[in-house]
Amino acid sequence: MTTESFEAAHAVAERLKAAEAAFRGLQTQLREAIDGIRKSDALPETCRAYKALSDGYDAMDAARKTIYADLESMSRETIPEMLAEAGVTNITVEIGDLKYRFGKSQRVSVSMTDKEAGMDWLKANGGEGLIKPTVNAAQLSSFAKEFLKTKGMDLPLDQFKTSSMTYTSITKA
Repeated sequence: MTTESFEAAHAVAERLKAAEAAFRGLQTQLREAIDGIRKSDALPETCRAYKALSDGYDAMDAARKTIYADLESMSRETIPEMLAEAGVTNITVEIGDLKYRFGKSQRVSVSMTDKEAGMDWLKANGGEGLIKPTVNAAQLSSFAKEFLKTKGMDLPLDQFKTSSMTYTSITKA
């Protein structure tokens, strides 16, 4: 990487900080607009405004996801490869008045493709303490939603921690 590339990276970082400040200003403007809309009884215009704002947010979020993917590439590939090439597991770098340690970490996510065989394997290999009876959270949520819809009541609060929210869905008509 050339000196120009490092300078460009720092310039982009400054622009990202400026964008964050601009987003805070947009947040204030949005709240003021929503407060005004709440005082209105113009439902169709409120829905149009919501759709426009939602589309704007989606466009901004797509750009954010692209930037995040580039940062993830640095985190998952570039820096670990450079650490390996340097023959070190971590490095301490001064940034301003502070020191930061950069190193390679591992995240692991596992699910069982064959639950019965997986349980047997865990028992045989010292993982029996991991085995607990459980209910799938997504299925339980779906059951609670249907129960509320058909029976008109929530699951017992002394047995289940339940939260729900109302939101606006948009589908093409």
